[in-house]
Amino acid sequence: MTLIAILISLAVERFLGDLQRFRRYEWFHRFALWIVTRFKPGSLADGGIGVVLVVGVVTLLVGVLQEQLNEWFRLLGFLYGIFVLVYAMGPRSFYDQAKDFLGAMDRGNRESAEWYAGDLLTARGRDRNLS
Repeated sequence: MTLIAILISLAVERFLGDLQRFRRYEWFHRFALWIVTRFKPGSLADGGIGVVLVVGVVTLLVGVLQEQLNEWFRLLGFLYGIFVLVYAMGPRSFYDQAKDFLGAMDRGNRESAEWYAGDLLTARGRDRNLS
């Protein structure tokens, strides 16, 4: 079943095209900041334990919901798994972002190229730095 869910998720990603408008991760950033603000700077939760708390809580909630859906109706759990996998594939592929940047450079549109480069750099920096 797992392989089938992965193949369906990849097909959805490939054939439905641009799904980034449905992938919003601001909730995760807000949740991470909420967790971080609950602890004093320099405490144990400021490092690896904080990461485990943030990622662990979300993973636990997703897993509990998956199990509940599987108990109620196995097809619901399967569809939920596909949904989670498609959602987690990312807001935009690096390939698409780089292609936009290189296309602007090829056209000689410096302003657009700078904007796309900024988009690439800030997206990567935002993923690394939650504070």
